[in-house]
Amino acid sequence: MGAATGAGRDRLAVRERDVHGGARPLPGCVLADGQSLASFAPALEAAMTAGTTPPAVLVGVHNAAGPGLSRPPTADLRALEYLARRRSRRFTAHLSFVTEEVIPWAASQYGAAAPWAAAGFSNGAAWAITAAQRRPDMFGAVAALSAGVVPHRVARGACQVRHYAAAGTLEPGFRRATGAWAARLQRAWVPAVYREWAGGHDSWWWHTHLPLALAWLLTPGGSLAG
Repeated sequence: MGAATGAGRDRLAVRERDVHGGARPLPGCVLADGQSLASFAPALEAAMTAGTTPPAVLVGVHNAAGPGLSRPPTADLRALEYLARRRSRRFTAHLSFVTEEVIPWAASQYGAAAPWAAAGFSNGAAWAITAAQRRPDMFGAVAALSAGVVPHRVARGACQVRHYAAAGTLEPGFRRATGAWAARLQRAWVPAVYREWAGGHDSWWWHTHLPLALAWLLTPGGSLAG
């Protein structure tokens, strides 16, 4: 197991659970809000050790509101990076950073293979969805937990991107948006599952569902009961 920052970039965190017996390459997953990577690790590592989730390289990309800012920002930089609005130059620049710098670096350092998965919660889930819609050549799977903003249509080139979408019964706006996106995917015959938990907009549920999401997304022909 290892944790590291990459290529001199203080906005990266990498977690590799060494339970694969030296097999290469491993699937890779980019996690939005990379500051949270350490909090996801216990549940993910337990699932990988138990064999219920495939071994993977998880790369957390810190959001712009994280450590290192010299003074408080005057705008919601996280939202600007994660939500694709009109003339979203910051969103586009962030996506390019991930696809053109972070993923090639992680592939060379950790042997992670394409296509990658994109994962996130809340606005990070919105980013994961949109990243795969814009770059289905790079992202073949999405774990979207409690997404509040979703695209209005499925991109023509993204119909093979697998999705695990989930939200809580006590977060009505996020539940409505996430459920609507899952239904949109299923109507377009995109491989997708939607799950709910009896709770709200809470990290405990995200920690619980990310291993379940990766278990389905990263297993060829994987299925979920229910």
